[in-house]
Amino acid sequence: MVLDYLVNIRNKVPEKQRFYQNNTKPLYVRTPRGNFFMRTWFTGLAIGLAGASYGVVQLILGKSKDHWISRKETDKQYRPKGYFLPQGLSPGLQRARAPFRTRNTITGLAIGAFVVGVWAYSISAVKQDTFEDLDEEAKELLAARMADERIRGQTTAETTNLSSSNTAGTSKK
Repeated sequence: MVLDYLVNIRNKVPEKQRFYQNNTKPLYVRTPRGNFFMRTWFTGLAIGLAGASYGVVQLILGKSKDHWISRKETDKQYRPKGYFLPQGLSPGLQRARAPFRTRNTITGLAIGAFVVGVWAYSISAVKQDTFEDLDEEAKELLAARMADERIRGQTTAETTNLSSSNTAGTSKK
């Protein structure tokens, strides 16, 4: 009964869309270039996942430690007498660095001089001005303002005294 009802439902899709509704061909057809990209993307993903899983398995089994040199062993090869001393370098590394020593020193000094120059210029550009020429003028203005405030204070005190004496005189009557 329900199935008969569903089968007999009138199609409410407009005529223009019925072609697309009954068409089995996909609306979006990928170009050969797009197909190649999708294949290579999935292939790259598969290779990456396989490599990651292989690495995890090798870490779990502990077999990958034989293939790598530790940081300490590398430092012992290049710096057998220590890290901070110039004599700590291996003879091969000293020979390899010899042609570049003067050029690197000159370059380092030039960069250092530039940095110090920029620092000195910025400090001199933003240093605090003393304002000594404006200090005398500011003191004169402050003295004039204080004198005006004293005069106003005296006049307001006199007016308050007068007004209080007037109110006191009226209340006696």
